[in-house]
Amino acid sequence: MSEAVSARDPGERSPAPDFDPLRLVPFAPEHERAIVGLIAAVYAEYRQQIELDTLDEDLRRIPEVYHGPECAFWVLLDGDRPVGTVAVKHAPDGDAELKRVFLHPSRRGLGIGRRLVLWAFEWARARGHARIHIWSDVLFRTSHSMYRSLGAEDTGRRRVLGGINHVEEFYFSKTL
Repeated sequence: MSEAVSARDPGERSPAPDFDPLRLVPFAPEHERAIVGLIAAVYAEYRQQIELDTLDEDLRRIPEVYHGPECAFWVLLDGDRPVGTVAVKHAPDGDAELKRVFLHPSRRGLGIGRRLVLWAFEWARARGHARIHIWSDVLFRTSHSMYRSLGAEDTGRRRVLGGINHVEEFYFSKTL
């Protein structure tokens, strides 16, 4: 499949052709439980726990947190089952921020994560953003390689979020 990804309006319910037979759709409340389960399972792979009362509280308030013309949360579906997520938020400095890139283990290594990120980049670019910020857990090494391969700069910056998992993140920046 091509790396060019169409940035349709996320309000559209039609499938994104680059994900066929999977469908990329805007978040709907009926996805919440499965999304939390998916992300919790990914965290467990790294011996971490989901922190819904603190660091992961946005997952309980997706419609509020990812609301507005420059924010969106998408769900990748296999039939009706969520197998991936990707989100974009408006950053305080006016740029965009990539958020919540998660993929079920059965879908990894197939280029799907790459296409999700490219989708988000194009979506942000189509809304006038010149740059996208990416904060990624230090444990997600495969993601870091993917971000670099897509032209994101590893800035060398790091932040500590803490929590029960003692989360630390690397900062990447990508010119769109």
